[in-house]
Amino acid sequence: MTQDKEKDEPEPVYELIGEEAQGSQWGQGLGPGDGRNVAAGAPGAAAVALRQALVDCWASVRSLRFWLQVLAVFLLSWASAVLLVIGLVTGGTYTADAHFWAYILTAALLVLGASLLAFLWGLSGPGTADGGGTSGFLYAWFFAAARGLVFTIVSTAGLLILATASNAPAGLAGVSAVVMVFESFVFGGIAAGAAWWLPGRGGQVLAWSVTGFLLLGNVAAVIALLPAVRQYEPVRVVINVHRDDLGRVASFECSPEFSGIVEVFHTERIIWLGVSHPLLIFALFAGETSPDTASLGWLPAELEAAAAGTQIPCVGSATAGANEHGETGAQVPLALTGLGTQIAMASTLLLAGQAASRRREWLLSS
Repeated sequence: MTQDKEKDEPEPVYELIGEEAQGSQWGQGLGPGDGRNVAAGAPGAAAVALRQALVDCWASVRSLRFWLQVLAVFLLSWASAVLLVIGLVTGGTYTADAHFWAYILTAALLVLGASLLAFLWGLSGPGTADGGGTSGFLYAWFFAAARGLVFTIVSTAGLLILATASNAPAGLAGVSAVVMVFESFVFGGIAAGAAWWLPGRGGQVLAWSVTGFLLLGNVAAVIALLPAVRQYEPVRVVINVHRDDLGRVASFECSPEFSGIVEVFHTERIIWLGVSHPLLIFALFAGETSPDTASLGWLPAELEAAAAGTQIPCVGSATAGANEHGETGAQVPLALTGLGTQIAMASTLLLAGQAASRRREWLLSS
């Protein structure tokens, strides 16, 4: 009877305490040895966090929910591009040339979709600022970026199909892929850094504010500041104008004779604010990869003219930002300016999140 009673009794359950108990709150069957519970100063903490993020990303991309998100964003981008082409380009009909335009706009809109998805994944991904320390902070960033990489691969495959169907340059899909990967790291870092710097609602407000500026506020700021850079200046007669194959003004000369007073917008003072938008970064790189295609080179050329202040040549005693022959001096490339602005914002939040995570670890251990 004694042996039977011993068999019926449940086996003892051991409850984890201390750091191991804190590690169990991450869920998903991860124990105290995963990358999110490695001490901040431990060697290879970043590598462990990266490895665990890749493992969890592989598990998450096998879910139906992830593929529904990817498919929905791709189809929404393509459908929006088609509607824009029909409404703004072809005048209500979908002609053969519309395939090419739809391909270009889809590639651009997918960059925007990758940015938003990476931000949402970084903001609501597994793990919170309540545990896991610096390695958990890195895990949240790596997890969002890894998902963004998978989204990029799938979207690039879809773009290549559209390129083949429209007989368009496949290099544009490659440009879109590179920008999507970059934006996944940037917006995933913004979300993770803000959430771990200011836990709770404060971090979400900060993350949404920075993202709102990069996706809308930067361009809105340029438009709002246009009246502040408007001036009335004398303009001289333009002579010996030479244009390139696309009809753009390549060079010109200014005569000593003044032709009158014109309204001038000195956009070279504010254009740097707007080029941090993901769509403009994509447009700038796309124009550089296919400079002979008018549809790809038009917007970058207009942005470069706005950055040089040469929309109206021969303004004042010399052209605004140019010499007598219409040749602009050395300037920082607009694409690098936009990339640098995004990197600076994301790096600031990431460093702040890392510092806050280390400080919380120190307080818990002391």
